[in-house]
This record gives sequence, structure tokens and C-alpha cells, in this order.
Amino acid sequence: MFLIFVILVDRTIRWAGRSLDARRCDFLVGSLLSAEAVLLFVLFFPHPESLPAKFTTDFGTFYTRRDIAILAPQIISFMKTHTKNGKDILVLPEPPTYYVLAGMEAPTRWYSLMPGYLGPEQEPEFIREAVSSQVRYVLIAHRSMPECGPVHFGVGYAESIYPWIMANHTKAGQFGPIPGGPYPPYIVSIYEKKDVAPGL
Repeated sequence: MFLIFVILVDRTIRWAGRSLDARRCDFLVGSLLSAEAVLLFVLFFPHPESLPAKFTTDFGTFYTRRDIAILAPQIISFMKTHTKNGKDILVLPEPPTYYVLAGMEAPTRWYSLMPGYLGPEQEPEFIREAVSSQVRYVLIAHRSMPECGPVHFGVGYAESIYPWIMANHTKAGQFGPIPGGPYPPYIVSIYEKKDVAPGL
């Protein structure tokens, strides 16, 4: 894939610089590809000061925020011990990694519900699939998403899914925040289906 990307960038730059002579065009391609390599190095270079905590799983070790490293194993354990059919826990809006680490499937074909992933006309289908999978628990991660604009789950997107959750589920607990954790805190609320006896 990387080789295809490099070839595509090379062809695009050569097309954009077709009015230049061959030597200048080669220099332009080399310069821009070098700049791209530097940017990739900076992007992927580890920054342990920003993600200092180890989170070890069956799939390897990840580095993340301290509060997430503490709470993620608790969330995964909850998912493993509270599922009945391997796809009856809905995690929203965006952490599909939890499904993988818990050995579960998402209750719907959508593994994430970030702004723009699902159009309003698709929300009824999302709800139908969640009902069909007999969703018992909904875990909602509360985090700000400044990269998506002034929205949060249920306001600005998922505007029919959030009311469905609130009408059919009741808050049964939450993970976090941890004392002395970073700001904004990592909090995941647990909602349980109303006709299921409390299991916490």
C-alpha cells in the first residue's frame, strides 16, 4: 500500500509540474517525497510523555493515557462477563477496539458512531439491528470531540439513537473518572435494558 501511495504521489506531482523541465520536475518530486517522509516520521515517532501508561492485552501492549489504561481492563472484563450472545453490548460512539479485546462482535454493522459515519436516514436501521441483536447494555464513552465541531453524542448527530437508548435503557453505573486523572476525564456510562433485572 505504501508503494502504491508513493507511486500515486509521484504521478500526481509530475502531472502538476508538467510545465517544468525534467530536471526541475525530478527535484520537485524528490523534495516533496522527502518532506512527506519527514512528516510520517514525526507523526509515527513515539511520544511517551503524551501516552505514558502501559495497557497490556492478549494482542500486545499499547501506550495510552493513565486513566484509560486503568479503566479499559475493567470495561473489557465487564463486556466479557455480561454478554449472553457475544453481540449484545453496544459501545458508543467510537471505541471499536473494545469489541476486539473482549472477543465480541458489534450488535450492528457499524462498529463506530462518530459524527458523519451514519446518516440520519440510516439511524432507524441501526436501531433495528441493535434490537435484533438483543442489546442488553449500552456503554457510552463521554469525551469531547473538538475535531468534529461543537457536537457530542445525541446532539448534532445520532439524534434518534440517543433518545432510543434513553427510552429503553436505564443508567446502571459508570467507569471513571479516576481520582487525579487528566482533564477531561475518561468516563464510560453503563445503560441497562429496562426489562432486565439489574446485574451490577
